[in-house]
Amino acid sequence: MATPSITNNLKSDSAPQIAEFVVETFEDKKGNLWFGTMGKGAARYDGKALTYISTKDGLCGNDVASITEDQKGNIWFGTHNGASKYDGTTFTNFGIKEGLHGLGCNVLVDRKGNVWAGTNDGLFSFTESSFSEFKIPNPPIKNPSYHWELSKVWTLIEDNQGNIWITSIPSSSPEEIKEGGICRYDGNTFTRFPEIIGLNEK
Repeated sequence: MATPSITNNLKSDSAPQIAEFVVETFEDKKGNLWFGTMGKGAARYDGKALTYISTKDGLCGNDVASITEDQKGNIWFGTHNGASKYDGTTFTNFGIKEGLHGLGCNVLVDRKGNVWAGTNDGLFSFTESSFSEFKIPNPPIKNPSYHWELSKVWTLIEDNQGNIWITSIPSSSPEEIKEGGICRYDGNTFTRFPEIIGLNEK
């Protein structure tokens, strides 16, 4: 693996911009700040210097849409080319061959240590060394627009009770928002909330 490039001059007036488009920020357990960019990979700030990580170092893609950390201290990156697990030295990448496909990968590690990924192609769960599709009940869409992608997962979050919330709102169309809505997974069943107050208001 190539040595990540480092900039030691972050606090000076001449410090370089991390990237033109920073789309994700994350603080790990050690207090390092991570930045996901569109096209420039990821950057880590340890309080003194920026370390840049890209496909040259082993990252699976330079468009980093999400960053999180698992219980073992591995950093996970969700990219347009799949997901990467980084142990601080090496990358383990997961793509089509490992069961993960679709653009816009969002990675979540829940309180039980389970790793989830949401993409344009749906929801995926991780087991040992590969991902597998985790079917979400999709609502019928009466009048889908060209924006609509039936299985697209926009956001994954976990609440304080351990429920996984999945947003699948396809566009700003009031009808599609109403029918797309939000799913909650409690570990056993899905509950869809298509008309949470505010979601379908103009």
